[in-house]
Amino acid sequence: MAKGKAKVKGCWSCGAEIRPDTQFCYSCGKPLAGPIESVITENAIAETDTSTEVNESLVDLERALGAQFPPEGDPKAKLTAAAAQRRTARRGTRKQTEVVWEPVDDGANRLYFLIVLLIFVVASVLVYFTVFSK
Repeated sequence: MAKGKAKVKGCWSCGAEIRPDTQFCYSCGKPLAGPIESVITENAIAETDTSTEVNESLVDLERALGAQFPPEGDPKAKLTAAAAQRRTARRGTRKQTEVVWEPVDDGANRLYFLIVLLIFVVASVLVYFTVFSK
């Protein structure tokens, strides 16, 4: 194992048994690296500088988006915004369809009946010849 990692037989968070050379717990998903002595380096100082930049950018983002969202302390504003959003989701243009009933053609039914009768007669003749003519 690499220096700085503690050999762990179980997860320090949930206590589950783990395999050797495993980096994360299979049960809870937390990293298995034990506590490492913290040494302040130039990278750590640089990380604190970037964290202040991140905080400043988050503040700018909150200001920019603040107008779109109601303040957290006003529950009525949240409810009215949610109701307005539901109403806009329900609105929509529906296409109206017109159903027209037309009279049925009797000619099509007669043709269907004649074709079925013809097939029945042909099948009956075939059965007769196969069974009775040897």
